[in-house]
Amino acid sequence: AVFNKESDGDDCLVYETMSTEKIALRSVADADSERINNEALKACNTNNYKTINEFLSRYNSFESSLGKIRNELILKSMVQLAKDLNDGKKPADLDFSVVDDFQKYIVDPLANEARILYKELAALPDGPEKKEKQIELDAILTQIKSLRKAPYIESKHVETLLTAGQFDEASKIQSYRLTLQHHSQLGKKVENVLITPEVAQARINDGLDSFEIALADKRREYEVKTGQVTGKSQFYASLAKKYRDQIPVRTANYTKAVQQEYLKTIPPQQCGQMRSPCGYCYQYFRNTQRCLQRVVQTTDGLKRSLTQLNTQDTQIAAELDEKSAQYAAWEAEGQRYVATQSGDSEETDEDDKYSPDDITPPATSTEAPVVADDQVYNFDYQQQQFNNPNQFQGQNQFQNQFQFQGQNQFQFPNYNMNMQGNYNYNQYQSPYMSNQGYNFNFGGNNTGFQQNPWGNNQSFNGGFNNNFGFANQNNGYQFMPNYYGPNFRN
Repeated sequence: AVFNKESDGDDCLVYETMSTEKIALRSVADADSERINNEALKACNTNNYKTINEFLSRYNSFESSLGKIRNELILKSMVQLAKDLNDGKKPADLDFSVVDDFQKYIVDPLANEARILYKELAALPDGPEKKEKQIELDAILTQIKSLRKAPYIESKHVETLLTAGQFDEASKIQSYRLTLQHHSQLGKKVENVLITPEVAQARINDGLDSFEIALADKRREYEVKTGQVTGKSQFYASLAKKYRDQIPVRTANYTKAVQQEYLKTIPPQQCGQMRSPCGYCYQYFRNTQRCLQRVVQTTDGLKRSLTQLNTQDTQIAAELDEKSAQYAAWEAEGQRYVATQSGDSEETDEDDKYSPDDITPPATSTEAPVVADDQVYNFDYQQQQFNNPNQFQGQNQFQNQFQFQGQNQFQFPNYNMNMQGNYNYNQYQSPYMSNQGYNFNFGGNNTGFQQNPWGNNQSFNGGFNNNFGFANQNNGYQFMPNYYGPNFRN
């Protein structure tokens, strides 16, 4: 600068040299903006969605521009992940972190937009505006549906991950696939049910619950196939044997219970040295006809109970055998896997590694139910039809049938009953009985029931008449019993 005075007494004048170049003047805000723009450009040029996403977490004002670029890169990463799986690359060597970002930035926003459009569409009256809204919704649904197909991850890739033991990754993928599946059906009827946002969410939850159950089975399978768990084959084989061994024990107990019931039907003069309950139904204070009916009902219930329990144990044992065979195959594969990993072909120590974690079938009782003398045991079975002829070998023959509740027809089960002084309980024929019932044979000769020694009761002269509709001349009393249900009492 040059300073000068034109005359005495005047103020100083300042002169500066003029220049044709422009001088840029910037504020602090302008400087910050330029710096941020440079960072955005640098992040964008990396072609890495994670770098862009980290930048957007600090400067969300760029979401409208860089957000689209990030989403495009996420889609490309998902396509590459599916390609790597198709090419047979090991899932353990792949980066599945993109799955979380795919759901967060692609799947969930599309699903939310579809729900909003569906509600807006439902609120509009018929007309051009509603048609335009429907077109807009259809475009979103088409986009949602496309994300479940190639070139993106498909259901076969989920199976690949389960087989490889990548359970967490498989669960995440299944989660977003269920979201896509049910939201792509908004506004449509599936199995006669209109898919609304609420129905879609309910089906997503149900699908996740079902997958978690299947996932637990897959985890167990994988642990065995990789040698982490051993010894289960032997465990299930032993459990199957336990259920089979129960069958003859239970059959012997029920045979004894049936014999005790039929002792009640023997007249006292034929009891000999046999003790109570022999002659029970002929005691003077007891209604003989009703007592004999109760014996028939109780023994028939015992037969049905025995058949059902033995059949149940047989089925459980067969299922356990199948499970044991399956685990045996998996354990053999696990031994090969361990040998491959360690270079040692020796078998693993099953006892040290095994720890049962499965729920075993419920235990079934082998004891026959105890029936009190003054009541009929409630077997609590659904009504069925039984058509077994009633045959007592010897002079006493029952060939009668009676009805319970108008529907259940019971005929006296096949019992060859013969008691004379000594008796034995047999015969257990096979652990795999059919539903035709069991024959209980108690050797000797039975002279039959001719009459009640107390009073003038002629109710068993010649045997029962059909449906127990017989005349009982006991002191002039005419007894014609009605149908009895399974829980009648004196």
